Amino acid sequence: MWTLVEQAPHKQDHGQLVAPVGEHIKSGETEIEALIREAQEEIGVDRLEHNHLGSAVFRRTITGRDENHMFEVFEISPSQKIVLGEESVSMKSFSEYELRNTLLNSPASFGDGYYFVLEHFYPDYLPKRYKFRWAMR
Repeated sequence: MWTLVEQAPHKQDHGQLVAPVGEHIKSGETEIEALIREAQEEIGVDRLEHNHLGSAVFRRTITGRDENHMFEVFEISPSQKIVLGEESVSMKSFSEYELRNTLLNSPASFGDGYYFVLEHFYPDYLPKRYKFRWAMR
């Protein structure tokens, strides 16, 4: 099961579905400490199972500026009920089939960062006609 959140109006990818936890690692903080802190802030949970998938640099130009972000990508499974923070307005869960179908039929529903993660870590989920923008293919 995949759960994504819709970004709030004050966020760059507002109105689009993105991963529910994501932010910056603070100085002196480990990736796991940042993951737990951000999970508390963004989905209201501090107990979760996690699997680190890897790292990749996400580069894009948005609103006239260049951005470079190091993504530390985790699969997470919270053991508590999700309570959305102020950065998200709703959440949607998908089965694998539903996610693949929505990516095919409603591609604009998803944010750039989510496509970046799919390209690098889950390329088999992308439709056959999808044109890769961030991963070397």
